[in-house]
Amino acid sequence: MAGLSLWVRREWSRRWLALVGLAALIALVGAVTLALVSGVRRTATAFERLKESTNFPEIGVDLRAAENPTEAQFVTLPTADELASQITSVDGVQGVLTLTYVGATADRDGSYFGAALGASRGEAPTDRVVAGRLPAGDAPDEIAVNETAMELWGAEIGQPLTIHTLGRDQMLTFIGLDPQPGHGPTIPMRVVGVVRGVEEISDLPEPYFMAGPGFVDRWADEVAMVTGHSLVKVDPARVDAIVDDLNATMSPSFEAGRMTDQDDFSSRVNDTISVEVTVLALFALAAAFAGLVVVGQALARSVGGSGADHDSLAALGVTPRQAALGLALTVAPAIALGALGSVVVAVALSPLFPRGLARAADPDLGLRIDPFVLGLGVAALLLVFAGLTVLVSSRAVRRGEWHHMTTGGGGGVARIASALPPVVGLGTRFALQPDRRRVIGGLAGVVGAAVLVAGLVGVATVERSRATLLSDGRLFGADWDLELNLEDEELDRDAVVQALVDDPGTEAVGTRAVLMGNDGAIEVRGPARSTTAEPTAFVAHKGAFPPIVSVGRPPGPGEVVIGEHIAQRLDVSIGDTVVAAGFSGDVPLRVTGWAVNPGHDDLDRGFMVVPDTLQQMVQRDCPTDDDDFACRIEEEGVAVNLRNGTSPEDVQRRLADVVPGLVPTARPSVVDNLAQIGTSPWLLAGFLVLIGGAGLAHALIVGTRHRRRDLAVVRTLGLSPRQARQIIEWQAVVMGGLGATVGALLGLVIGRFVWQRVAEGVGALVQVTLPPAVLLIAPAAAV
Repeated sequence: MAGLSLWVRREWSRRWLALVGLAALIALVGAVTLALVSGVRRTATAFERLKESTNFPEIGVDLRAAENPTEAQFVTLPTADELASQITSVDGVQGVLTLTYVGATADRDGSYFGAALGASRGEAPTDRVVAGRLPAGDAPDEIAVNETAMELWGAEIGQPLTIHTLGRDQMLTFIGLDPQPGHGPTIPMRVVGVVRGVEEISDLPEPYFMAGPGFVDRWADEVAMVTGHSLVKVDPARVDAIVDDLNATMSPSFEAGRMTDQDDFSSRVNDTISVEVTVLALFALAAAFAGLVVVGQALARSVGGSGADHDSLAALGVTPRQAALGLALTVAPAIALGALGSVVVAVALSPLFPRGLARAADPDLGLRIDPFVLGLGVAALLLVFAGLTVLVSSRAVRRGEWHHMTTGGGGGVARIASALPPVVGLGTRFALQPDRRRVIGGLAGVVGAAVLVAGLVGVATVERSRATLLSDGRLFGADWDLELNLEDEELDRDAVVQALVDDPGTEAVGTRAVLMGNDGAIEVRGPARSTTAEPTAFVAHKGAFPPIVSVGRPPGPGEVVIGEHIAQRLDVSIGDTVVAAGFSGDVPLRVTGWAVNPGHDDLDRGFMVVPDTLQQMVQRDCPTDDDDFACRIEEEGVAVNLRNGTSPEDVQRRLADVVPGLVPTARPSVVDNLAQIGTSPWLLAGFLVLIGGAGLAHALIVGTRHRRRDLAVVRTLGLSPRQARQIIEWQAVVMGGLGATVGALLGLVIGRFVWQRVAEGVGALVQVTLPPAVLLIAPAAAV
């Protein structure tokens, strides 16, 4: 063993630079994989950690809507402090924050609506403060704004912001019953912070500001204000019971209920984050696999390339088992140093995660140490690479390398090479046949080139497909050019639709019709299961507006197309019959296809019928002046397709007076959130290019060094120095070309698989767009 120990120490000293390079490669592979796995865990928990850090409420308390409200009713309401005391007197309430609604805005053309922090008790819910601070309790001139307000109002921390208000005598104007210009005081305020709530994360919110209690104390006699919303954190297991107790305890002017809107926001956030988690997990698997292949090849070359003194050690009496141990020990420092370095680099990379929507939700960005992932990861790196090294070393000894060296045999490569010109044939042999030590240098180069090209092609496929989804409304169901929200009660809907129909630039005009009863939701029953859905229909006023159907065909009378989520909930297939529980009885409908639900975030939860079928679902025999929602259908939006060559800006300008608010098709937030993933895919591509290129270069350099004797032999046979260099060039071309071909095919397959998972995750149509430039550039770069 003394001779073996001396030889191992000499190998460490002689090959220290190569060992450092191997350690760096292991550290890079381990760090990126660990950072991605840690990023998956961090992304998956981002929203829950936000909810925990902000004491996310389970119950909301709102002012009851009065049938005929008067100014006097608002004077008798309890103050925010009194309401908070009433709420916290109920057993099971853990915390409460009351808000005072304020008739004020920083934009005279916007809604007169703001809020002031009222009383708080216990674990009070709050928005996340992303910059600065909340207004001081006794400061009447401090406000915090949301990020949308910063953008639209030009608000900046530390800068003044003037707000315009409604007078105290304009309470009916404040609640939308008596539209009048505001004549309250104009108040100079100072922005002290920026906040972000759940709505900012999941949707496109309106701008708003939040003042402190000092503002209410100062301006309560001059500005329209009302004790408004309260956020209540309670024991999640007792929500329904606590709601009942609150309604029995509080002022009858207020009503408690579950935070249903917040639940919808949470659902959308979690749906998008789940897609991000899946993408990162796939990236982690790709990085781990590619890294394992490249590092495995590097270990094989390092162990196999240490046999110059094998015969001498055999003469010293070293047994084959001891020899295998010695070969493994030569790279042990590199494995240990690489595993340790991977932890350091992974922690340094941790601020890159999470990405996308989860990054907006994460309450604790920056460096993060995940002991579970890092500890388990280091153990796995040591175990896998140590085991791989022992396996390669044992195999080398079993194959007889310990006692002698042999040249590569024949086989298919030899037959192919013999049919080629001498220089090309030798380059092919060098690239694909084992060298005289049986080190598989050529295969490592092919693998390196394949990893490099597959990384670029796969990521480019995902990125090109993502750009297509973001720009093509058809893929998220909105196959039109312009749209308008009809929920503004001041709009003359008939005049708006007629103006759009009469405009020469429009080719098709349609309105989206929905049921008014029960907020548009009805029960739908399948053969074995039931769920709720919101039936919609497009009413064509000009041209046609068929729904976007991924499979099957659009519906006719007595038929329906549904989202795939609804189909799964009902356990139905195309051709089955479902029953919609309309307000006048059951309406049987035959399923004709899967549709993308336009205009909403729930793209895979549509339930689309033709207008005549929608009419069958309302209450029949209603008086014409009946206000019962069960009797009504409302057209909530207009969609417009333009003629070829028509400029959207020209149509908007022509119709600005009659159709204000006509805008280009908006992306739903679940699709728009995909734009926030940012550079994560390209970071992965850069990593794969780096390790693939390193593997390719290392294979070529080591392979050339191992072939020096073979090159010397062919030189004695008459090859010139230039021809000897050409052999190496052909070796590189064969390795790079073969690897690039395999990598391009593999990248396309992986890119298609990843994008299909992403698109299906948000409910959009799957359209994989290939990147032709990358398909040419990546293989050329490898070669």
